[in-house]
Amino acid sequence: MESAPLTLSTGEAAKLAGVEADTVLKWIKRGWLAAVRTAGGHHRVDARDLERLLRSHRSPRLEAPVPAPRQPLRCWEYFSPGGGLPEACAGCVVYRVRAAFCFELAALDASLPHARRFCRESCGECPYFRRVHRQPPRVLIASPDPALAALEAETQQESLDVRVARNAYAASAVVAGFRPDVAVVDAALGAVCCRELISSLADDPRVAGVHILLAAARGQEKAAGEFPAVAGIIQKPFTLKELRESLEDVPVEGNAGPAPEGQGGAAPSGSSVRPRRGCPSSRRR
Repeated sequence: MESAPLTLSTGEAAKLAGVEADTVLKWIKRGWLAAVRTAGGHHRVDARDLERLLRSHRSPRLEAPVPAPRQPLRCWEYFSPGGGLPEACAGCVVYRVRAAFCFELAALDASLPHARRFCRESCGECPYFRRVHRQPPRVLIASPDPALAALEAETQQESLDVRVARNAYAASAVVAGFRPDVAVVDAALGAVCCRELISSLADDPRVAGVHILLAAARGQEKAAGEFPAVAGIIQKPFTLKELRESLEDVPVEGNAGPAPEGQGGAAPSGSSVRPRRGCPSSRRR
């Protein structure tokens, strides 16, 4: 591998490792191989990281290398993909004691200084709680594109709960009865509509902490810079499988045990979780 370029595409990495490109993607998604994402959503791998992975196993064709232990993301990390600490979280008891899971503290004394920056009506409505407990993500797609509108009928195939709205007004109406964990806003709605919808979602306490993605065609990636509340870009056209895989890039491990008994995923008994307005002022993958 001495002549290999420093940065590899997944196809190039697969060729060097003697495996299929899908296998390299599995290594990346399971945390066994570090990678970065390009503006277009493609993975890039450092050749040195690939070499270290292959040297640590007997065969380069091994499909399932033993992963190193990985600490799950805590709530403030999940809601801050760019790495910055949200201002309201600095004084929160969850952050101050470095609690593993914020919802476990929700059952304690309500007088604890829990910032509840991203709390909704209950823990069961929180995208972080749902992700940790491996519940299918709820995704709202706002797009006039008929191809994206057709994705709603395919949701069962990819373990996603998807609602599609053809315009910003319809998207706002969907939020009233559907609390999305992720909102995908199509740039084809137009700059003004995108700005208003993204701002509305970011400030809506019913969907506090929602991850907002901008769906953009190739060449429109820079449009995300106009919307500070956008977490990242998903390139059009995309399938439900590609959407699900992009959501799995946030490495939250589901090892927190079952949801609180008898609550159906709601906040533990004694919790005073209340919705709070707000969204990180800047989110980047």
